[in-house]
Amino acid sequence: MDMPAVRAYAERCFASCSGDGERSVMQRKLHAIISGALANGRVREIDWASAPAPPLDRPEEPAPKRRRQHRGAAPPAPAPDASEQRARAARASRFRDDGRAKRSRAATPSAARAPIVGTCEALEKDYLRLTAAPDAATVRPERVLRAALQRLKERWRGGDVDYAWACNQLKAIRQDLTVQNLQNAFTVHAYETHARIALESGDLNEYNQCQTRLGELHSADSPHRAEFLAYRILYYVHLGHSKSTDAADLELLRTLAELPEKLWDAPAVAHALAARAALAQGNAVAFLRLHQSCPNMGAYLLDAVADAVRTDAAARVLRAFRPTVPPACLAAQLGFDDAGEARAFAARLGFVFDARGDCLVRESRCDPTKLDEKKKSSLL
Repeated sequence: MDMPAVRAYAERCFASCSGDGERSVMQRKLHAIISGALANGRVREIDWASAPAPPLDRPEEPAPKRRRQHRGAAPPAPAPDASEQRARAARASRFRDDGRAKRSRAATPSAARAPIVGTCEALEKDYLRLTAAPDAATVRPERVLRAALQRLKERWRGGDVDYAWACNQLKAIRQDLTVQNLQNAFTVHAYETHARIALESGDLNEYNQCQTRLGELHSADSPHRAEFLAYRILYYVHLGHSKSTDAADLELLRTLAELPEKLWDAPAVAHALAARAALAQGNAVAFLRLHQSCPNMGAYLLDAVADAVRTDAAARVLRAFRPTVPPACLAAQLGFDDAGEARAFAARLGFVFDARGDCLVRESRCDPTKLDEKKKSSLL
């Protein structure tokens, strides 16, 4: 297939390389980006002309010093006459007056824009959208926010609060951090906690808000950066498979282009890339096994995708086999290590089994509406 736009994109990326080492790194990144777009069948939908080139993680070089021009480089300007000197003096005097006025007028607003320091001591506070300048008496300082978050996590683990209440409290914590301009390790921890709870509760909209902010907060040495980069990859895989937005492939392309070289081999990131490749290639068995072994909380992002892939695989089993399907074969086709788990899943879909455990193809049906959710563990 002739793809001049893709070739032009690759040539543009290689042109930014210096030396064989950088070309080798660039080739690896381009292979992952372009092969995924080809496997998805959406290579022509991506605007390759504006797609960013993958970074090469070069060390920063000091900016060159500006050279001072020689005195004789340009002819001297003609001296102004008396009238021009008077006009320049008048303009300078007017500018000096304006400067003093502007400084006096700007003094009060700049002080009002300074971050406040909260004085509220309440551990629990409802989230309310701000319609005016925040009041320090209703904002909690970091010391109180730390205690509030710890208590919330304990109550969430104990199961005595629901997600609606927890989300409301977490958004209030995030708001207090924002109005006080607090950006430190605790801020990162608060957003990571909310993202995990949102994943556990299936609230992908709130998770995505936290994910976007964490992309700005995470530094190069943040301990959970690889974990959340893997979540981001799986999130765009989920959006692309569900066809809920046309921007998923472009955002995934941008994420891969900006992925630092040292994180490509991080276990969570490597697993997410393998799951993406298996789904793009239509390898249901490989994808389902990767779903079963997903590290951290990535399985929450792949649950809906896995159910759809496994249901499609079950439907193909009923079309391809006659008259029965042995338990081991069914488990392999559905991506289970245990035949009993495969049978339990297939039974929820409407599969019928005989006394020996073989699936009776003619009597079986594949109805995805009969599936129920499977609870997973939390990282909190």
